Amino acid sequence: MTPKEHNRTLGILFLVYLGLQIIGLAIGVVSVFIMIGAISASDPNAAPMMGIMSAVMIFAFVFGGLLMIPIAGAGFKLLKEKPGARTWGIVAAIIALINIPLGTILGVYGLWFLFSEPGKAFYLGQDQPTMMPPPPPNSWQ
Repeated sequence: MTPKEHNRTLGILFLVYLGLQIIGLAIGVVSVFIMIGAISASDPNAAPMMGIMSAVMIFAFVFGGLLMIPIAGAGFKLLKEKPGARTWGIVAAIIALINIPLGTILGVYGLWFLFSEPGKAFYLGQDQPTMMPPPPPNSWQ
């Protein structure tokens, strides 16, 4: 694959991963608040503890949502080949490494491409290394 194809694939994969994260976050929010509501309705004495639990879960969901920002930025910037896409991609790949197994696979692939020579050349504007022809044999003299 060419660096352009790797870049496009990585951008698409980051956006697919972002979609999966959003779906998971939405399911988590709904299920936790249904559970908290059910416990609060069945035991009125649990209301103070459920308030604390709600605050902790809101913090966790907001933090999870904030971690999605670099992934979204990386996906869109990589697809558009914008300046800074390499930096956003590296940050997003490191964040993705946390989630086993899909995030780890995506993170390793992203770091491999963005730190490889073709990836650096694609974003930093370096020329691709060219192959020098082998030296002629000494028998030509």
